[in-house]
Amino acid sequence: MRDLNWGEYGCSDSSYIYVGQVLDKIIVQQKEHVESSFSDFEVRFEYGDEGLLRITNVCSNGYEEQRFP
Repeated sequence: MRDLNWGEYGCSDSSYIYVGQVLDKIIVQQKEHVESSFSDFEVRFEYGDEGLLRITNVCSNGYEEQRFP
């Protein structure tokens, strides 16, 4: 599945990657309108027996930011 967004300051293109029926990651490309190139990152989802354990943003330069919990 793919999602395109356009806003006042920029735009993004998100590709949703599933493993079976479970969302595994979202690959995001985004940029401000004044920029010529896109930046990209992945939103990764980790699951355990009880459900969702962690959501992490992972940038192409290796930087990671935990978003949940």
